[in-house]
Order: sequence, then C-alpha cells, then structure tokens
Amino acid sequence: MEFTHIANPVKVHAQQITRVLKSFAAHDARVHDGCIFELSDGTDIRLFLDDARIARYEPIEGDYVVTQEDGYVYFNPKDVFERKYSTIENVPAEAPAPADKAPEGGSNEKAP
Repeated sequence: MEFTHIANPVKVHAQQITRVLKSFAAHDARVHDGCIFELSDGTDIRLFLDDARIARYEPIEGDYVVTQEDGYVYFNPKDVFERKYSTIENVPAEAPAPADKAPEGGSNEKAP
C-alpha cells in the first residue's frame, strides 16, 4: 500500500550565518578543524564538523542555523531555508538558542 505524507508544521528559531571562521584544530582525526559561525543575532558558536556532515554539505555565510521547538538543531542552505520557511508575526521564540545543542553531524563549544 502506498501513502502520500505531509510533514507536521513545526515552529523554528533560525539565525543566519554572517561569517564563517575556520580557526581551531580538532583533537580527533574523525573530525575536521573547527569553525566559528557568527550569527545574525550577534552571537557565535564553535563547531567541529565530522566527515559525514562535510560529505553532504558545508555551511557558508548566508546559510542558517535552525533550532526546532523540540531542541533539534541543524543547518539549512540559504536558498532552501528561504524557500521552505516563512516568518510568523508576533509569536515569541520558544526554541532554545542555537548554541545550546550542536547541529546534526557536529559538536559545539561556545566561543569565548
């Protein structure tokens, strides 16, 4: 039997990446050197990106760090995010800040 599915709507908190700095070394051979992602809200996060993440996609300036209501964090390329998401007016953000949890395929450490 074949079904057609639609994803349940989910509210997200998103910050655009304004700058990417590749500046700190990984201490594990399975991950690449770390990146500092400066975000549109003035915060930044540090992430080590593993081989699986880099094989699929490496975030660049203009892309987004997205945090779902349930705390799941991921990256979205700019064109994908802007095509799939729209702003909800006058709704307070309830999602945790992006630095609270690393995007899928990465680990994070808050920048000093």
